[in-house]
Amino acid sequence: MNDLVKEDKIMIEDMKEADLSEVLKIEDQSFSDPWTCNMFKAELSNPFSNIWLSRNGNGAIMGYICFWIIEDEAHILNLAVDPLYRGKGVGSMLLSASLDYWGRKGIKVVYLEVRESNITARKLYDKFDFKIMMRRPKYYRKPVEDAFIMGLEMK
Repeated sequence: MNDLVKEDKIMIEDMKEADLSEVLKIEDQSFSDPWTCNMFKAELSNPFSNIWLSRNGNGAIMGYICFWIIEDEAHILNLAVDPLYRGKGVGSMLLSASLDYWGRKGIKVVYLEVRESNITARKLYDKFDFKIMMRRPKYYRKPVEDAFIMGLEMK
């Protein structure tokens, strides 16, 4: 089975500014309207923002998740996996670790936006029981597309 999550040396850690160039490469390969360097820097200095990386045993960044915690809510802002590691459980590992953390923090609900056409991401969120709450018309640009607002009530 080619499931990286089962490897012993996978690490999840906080992103540092030194990781920006590698993260930006993954971001550019993942999105038609990627975050800029300044957007990541703003999140790194934001007191209620977290960016976590998953690294393999060689130290390479396989993916990342950026989220806010505000009161008893979590908001996923960004989740991406390096194309080399897609389909191998990295996104699930990042989301699962985040859900465990949010559960310990007393988070009651998690929200995110996802492109209507991003079937891969929607399947990941469906796997974790996120539900579509509403459609936000023309939320995305490059190309213009609706977003689904998804939510998960924590147990």
